[in-house]
Amino acid sequence: QDADRDLSHLEPKFADRLKRFTDLLDVDLPHEYILTEGYRSTERQKYLYESGRSRPGMIVTKADGVRRVSRHQLGLAADFAFLDKNGKVTYEGSWDIFGALARKARLKWGGDNVDFYDRPHVEYDSRASLAGKEWYWAVANGITNGNPNDLVTRGEAVKLLFATAHMIYKEIDRRIEAKK
Repeated sequence: QDADRDLSHLEPKFADRLKRFTDLLDVDLPHEYILTEGYRSTERQKYLYESGRSRPGMIVTKADGVRRVSRHQLGLAADFAFLDKNGKVTYEGSWDIFGALARKARLKWGGDNVDFYDRPHVEYDSRASLAGKEWYWAVANGITNGNPNDLVTRGEAVKLLFATAHMIYKEIDRRIEAKK
């Protein structure tokens, strides 16, 4: 269950923006930092979700990796930490500067989240490059592997089309039932 720090596993547009962000950190952050995690497999996401739930520790994510997919699983998020004078990871540091630089690099910063405050987290808004809810649904239901760098096969595309139609029909049925 090792953390993946390989930028080539991230969605290319996000990796480019993350590089701009780290360039800003190198210049303006008053101490050292480290990328602690980027892309996550479904197995790793499930493992992290168990923390503070079915195994000891604090709750570190709201995404279980299946019903709710993390941006990490899509290669669209990264987490950071600071390094103290001895090179040890710490979460004590200039998060206000970190957040300001994330915004300057046009990234969403987890410290701005209202529902789940997550200062080490930055993410790319994928709605411009991916198909939004349908993509998340396809990943959660095993239609595609969730790595945006991989091509979707013809079979996966057909499954996604049929699944989307099925979702639409289910929603229509739900609304009809609600009116009864």
